Amino acid sequence: MATGKNGKPAATSTQKPEATGKSRASTKVSAKTSSAKASSAKAAAGAGGKQLGRQAAGQKNGKPSGKPKAKPAAPRRTEPSPLQRAAWHAEDIVLGRVAVGARIAGALAVLGALGLAVRPFLPLGTVHGQGAGQNAGLLGLLGWLPAVVILGGAGLLVLTSRLTRVGLAVIGAAGAISIGTVVRSIWLLGSGRSTLDLPVGGQALRGDEYAAGSGLVLQLVVACMLVLALVAVLLGWTSTVMDDDGGLDRRRPAFTALGFFGGVIAAGAFSMSTSSSSIGIAPPPVTAQVGLERVAGLLLAAIIVVSCVLAPTLRPWLSAAGGWLGVAVMLGGQSIENIIAVQRSADLHANLGSYGQLVVPVLVLALAVAALLVRAPAEQPTEV
Repeated sequence: MATGKNGKPAATSTQKPEATGKSRASTKVSAKTSSAKASSAKAAAGAGGKQLGRQAAGQKNGKPSGKPKAKPAAPRRTEPSPLQRAAWHAEDIVLGRVAVGARIAGALAVLGALGLAVRPFLPLGTVHGQGAGQNAGLLGLLGWLPAVVILGGAGLLVLTSRLTRVGLAVIGAAGAISIGTVVRSIWLLGSGRSTLDLPVGGQALRGDEYAAGSGLVLQLVVACMLVLALVAVLLGWTSTVMDDDGGLDRRRPAFTALGFFGGVIAAGAFSMSTSSSSIGIAPPPVTAQVGLERVAGLLLAAIIVVSCVLAPTLRPWLSAAGGWLGVAVMLGGQSIENIIAVQRSADLHANLGSYGQLVVPVLVLALAVAALLVRAPAEQPTEV
């Protein structure tokens, strides 16, 4: 056996194949290990893919995917729908002190209502000791009965501190309409007037002068009381506490436009001739009148428009209905009294002015009813 330089046996050719076989075995083991790792990675990847597939399928089928859900958006708060509540419910009305001026207006309104109930039974003038002028009696009382009830009720509301500003709105509107009545009554009390200037119903002939009757005097007194009540309303309005939450304030512009439209129609109707006649005894329209009579007619027309426009600006909202209601009942009493005079006369006939004056109080009353039935609008959605 051959030895090396250090005395160790030298490597023979038979030992090299053995080393080569070991290295080949280790290479095979490494290859198997790598293939096993690759198979494990593929299996893991396949399992992950299947899991993602299951999650995607769950999302498509409406099932939770297992992923953390996103934070929900902030809730949105919306007010109730427009069909929330009608104005007449008055659940949010705040009442407070009642001014002395308001109580004075309430007392004057009650007295004025009593005067309106009595006046239709009294003659406006006398001729040779006989009553002349419209003496409407029970029919006249029926025409003024809504004004008597509404005006008297408004006075009681103020005196009892219930819905005070609603009562003041009714009283103020009635007092405003009465300004024209005061001026006309002063004109009728002047000298040189004949019975044709009165709503005589065809009782008198042209040229018959009259003396002032108890009905005309009472008419002037009642109108003056209502005008004084208007002054008391203006003085006591701001000191009288009554308000709401303002939920219907967005309705005011629309109702103001409607009030202007209705007021113009009403003013036009009450400026027309109230009847026609074949013998020329019908009263002329306002534009053809002279003196205080014309002033009274123009004042009435202007006050009707202003009252109908200002009514929806009053607070609380229920006061708007009160203002229109006061205008409606006062105009209704005058129109019914006129139509009674026309129907009782053989020489007077109803015309467009007669029927128009009957219709416009209903139109103004419709505005008051609409103000009571209108509902608060819904607010725009607001985020919390």
